[in-house]
Amino acid sequence: MKPKDIADQIIKLAKDAQNGEVEVFVSTHASLEIDILDGQIEALDSHTETGVGIRVLEEEKLGFAYTSELNDDSIDDCLKKALHNTKCTSANPFLSFSKNNLPKTKMEIYSPDISATPLENKIALAKTMEEAARAYDKRVLKTEKVTYEEAEYEVYLQNSGGFSGSFKGNHCGGFAQIVAGDGKALEAGMGFSFAKRFKDLDATAIGKEAAENAIELLGPRPTRSRKTTLVLSPRIAAQILGILTTPLSGEALIKGKSLFKDKKGKLVAAKIINIVDDGTLANGIATAPFDGEGIPSQKTSLISGGVLRGFLHNIYSANATKNKPTGNAARGSYQSFPVLSTTNFYIENGTDAPDKLIKNIKDGIYITRVMGVHTANPISGDFSFGAQGIVIENGEKTYSTRGITIAGNIIELLKSITAIGNDLRFTPTIGSPTLVVENVAVGGH
Repeated sequence: MKPKDIADQIIKLAKDAQNGEVEVFVSTHASLEIDILDGQIEALDSHTETGVGIRVLEEEKLGFAYTSELNDDSIDDCLKKALHNTKCTSANPFLSFSKNNLPKTKMEIYSPDISATPLENKIALAKTMEEAARAYDKRVLKTEKVTYEEAEYEVYLQNSGGFSGSFKGNHCGGFAQIVAGDGKALEAGMGFSFAKRFKDLDATAIGKEAAENAIELLGPRPTRSRKTTLVLSPRIAAQILGILTTPLSGEALIKGKSLFKDKKGKLVAAKIINIVDDGTLANGIATAPFDGEGIPSQKTSLISGGVLRGFLHNIYSANATKNKPTGNAARGSYQSFPVLSTTNFYIENGTDAPDKLIKNIKDGIYITRVMGVHTANPISGDFSFGAQGIVIENGEKTYSTRGITIAGNIIELLKSITAIGNDLRFTPTIGSPTLVVENVAVGGH
């Protein structure tokens, strides 16, 4: 049965029963993962799943149910469960379904070359990642994980208010984590890349990056406690940026649990900082024509010139705060409600090459790993991370250091950013260029 036929059937059944608004979400998700160890296939997993999720809104009460059985009886039963579940929830006047008509814009989010590439080529790419890492330096000792992965998805959304839309997309990626040693200690290094086209994956570069990251951490030495300049690599900066996904959401604002509460229009970061969420970004992994509720995707400026401009909203938070939805209701599966989430969320590029930024630093630390990012307080913004990195002296990376701590407040950290690299990179849907942050408290030895 075609997705549109399923949706038409469910909406007709609901109308015949004279029940409230109905929304039907039909999705198919296929994934492939290939793990390589010592030049051999360690695991190969392929999975495809199709199902339908039904939301019913009746007397301001929301009911939900889903099924992967797409025959008439199962679909009918699923609708009845969704209707029944409305009686188990409380009324909420801010709930509603999309009534938008989609703009007629062409969006390229599906690449035929991923599905057309033979399986043996994908296996070969994964093997090349491992080979490149091992060939980089004799101190590379073993592989922890080398993986090629891909996902293909198709979505159809329709509701009784007149909205209907569909899209098909895919992406792929490579990941390598290896261990290097010098006879005294072991260090792990990681390389990765995500792409919308198979031909854009560079297996050799991924493996080489993993080896480089591990080798440069060998021979760690202690560093003193002090306030110093930190250089955050794109991967580390993206991890820290991820702390902001909750405070910048409309739902956190409604609950009064956002560190940005009452700060709209105020300076919350350095004036060189621009943070956006862009569901329309070309080649973005999270790019799609509409979100999990049928709201058209858009580019939303959250912090511009260091000033807080707004928040991300789904339909509920937009209604509750008298704003417009920003197309940020994510739906990972037919088995789940749409939840407020970022799409392609990133700090905009600067103009300087990362090497140039480092050359301007007399004393600092290039941070290569942080631990405990999830412990940052999303209400106060206070944080304390464990970290590892490379000490910078007179514009040069010198020796690695580990067992340090970085402490402070996320807004103060944002305000202390003094330079931005031109190397924006996503991991895979949160991105940042290299950042230089001055006057950060570092606990050493």
